[in-house]
Amino acid sequence: MNFRYGAGEMDHLCARDPALGAWIQKLGQLEWSIIPDVFEALMSSITAQQVSGKAYQTVWGRLTARGLTTPDKYLAIPHEELAALGVGPKKAKWMRAAAERAQELSVLPELNDEDAIRKLVSFDGVGRWTAEMLLIFSLNRMNILSQGDFGIRKALNMLHGDGADRDFARFRELYAPYASVASLYLWEIANGAV
Repeated sequence: MNFRYGAGEMDHLCARDPALGAWIQKLGQLEWSIIPDVFEALMSSITAQQVSGKAYQTVWGRLTARGLTTPDKYLAIPHEELAALGVGPKKAKWMRAAAERAQELSVLPELNDEDAIRKLVSFDGVGRWTAEMLLIFSLNRMNILSQGDFGIRKALNMLHGDGADRDFARFRELYAPYASVASLYLWEIANGAV
């Protein structure tokens, strides 16, 4: 499943930021995968923290191959087996704690963005950036622009000149209510589309 947006969101961003709009028109509609199950997305996010993309893919591949996508599976697997799959002790502890609280994740779709972020950061090992990524890539929330994301800040500076990222609130307002869609394009720009 991909992040859902369309021409209306793209047109809005093109009108609001012509520099970004030029790249939206050049790149067309992007396809970014989402994980609609919030618990699975949380486990994926914890796995991805502070490791390279390649290391994440390897470890996450092992976890999903073992069927570790539900809370009961994480509660049943010993820490030693998680370690053998490439999960460090701190992450294993966070995963188990999240599995114990998994039922709390069911309220997230009903919460506004800030309340959902507050709920998520109450989980061990989840900071604001991770919570924001879950809102985009699990809940398909439309108005997230993460100030803590290096790629977004880099792309803003590429499009609008060095130091543009210091006026982050202006860009968050400029892109609203489709800041998440802007984020997708900013990541593409930061990753070499420019």
